[in-house]
Amino acid sequence: MLQCSKNMLQRQRLIATKTHDHHVMIQQILLACVRDILLPGVHQAIIRLNKCFQKICMKVVNPYDIPSLKTLKVYVAKTLSMLEIWFPLGVFNIMIHLLIHLVENLDVCGPIGASQCG
Repeated sequence: MLQCSKNMLQRQRLIATKTHDHHVMIQQILLACVRDILLPGVHQAIIRLNKCFQKICMKVVNPYDIPSLKTLKVYVAKTLSMLEIWFPLGVFNIMIHLLIHLVENLDVCGPIGASQCG
């Protein structure tokens, strides 16, 4: 992975990247790039969305930590509200709404990566 990332940086191209490379780009590099480009409110909304996905995609979730999951559901709802303020409504479709249901699945099924819930 490290060798592939070095090659991407040296060539300044995003070809022949693997899924993990895209995951790292979205969760780490994208946030650093948009920090100085976007307005502070937009940047904050994107950071909150990133934190939501990081919490949802955790490998281990404590099943007895139910208040944390309820707090996460409220956090996701507030984040989606912030995104609706800054982005036009044409951006939002049923897939954005799916984020709230992913938190519910996390409560019912456990970690998303290991769950068989559909």
